[in-house]
Amino acid sequence: MRYARDWMVPVWDARNRREKLLLLAVAIILATMLGWYGVAAPLRRMALAAEAHHANAARQLAQVEAAVKEIATQSVAQDDVADGPGLGDAVSRSATGAGLKFDAQRAENASEFTVSAQAVEPAILFGWIGKLRQDHGIVVTNLTVTRNQDGGLKMEARLARGGQ
Repeated sequence: MRYARDWMVPVWDARNRREKLLLLAVAIILATMLGWYGVAAPLRRMALAAEAHHANAARQLAQVEAAVKEIATQSVAQDDVADGPGLGDAVSRSATGAGLKFDAQRAENASEFTVSAQAVEPAILFGWIGKLRQDHGIVVTNLTVTRNQDGGLKMEARLARGGQ
């Protein structure tokens, strides 16, 4: 550090007033450019990206809350539950109608059916669950959901008729 000062002070003192002003102006312009392009512009890009991410998350939250509200307000009479197709058939047909594709389906016993999928949109999943209850009297007895990197959901659901 001492060496740099010993070298720079005589060089600075050797400059005339006009050269010193010009070097100061260059230093100010350089510092401004570094501040703008090195700090302000990247921070602005990150803020815009965060804002877009927040808007997307808020939209998905609204869809999920609407689907949850729809599910909570629906009730099925036990009479409707006894009639109709088998549990696996009803689940498969309603999933196809909703645009869901399962990676695995299996009957646990006569009254329970398990399905799983690797990539499901939240609004489609929760809308389908509500439709199952409304149309077929099938309820979810166990649901495991994990968010994927792409914003979709990985899910496994155990389903039963009439809330068994």
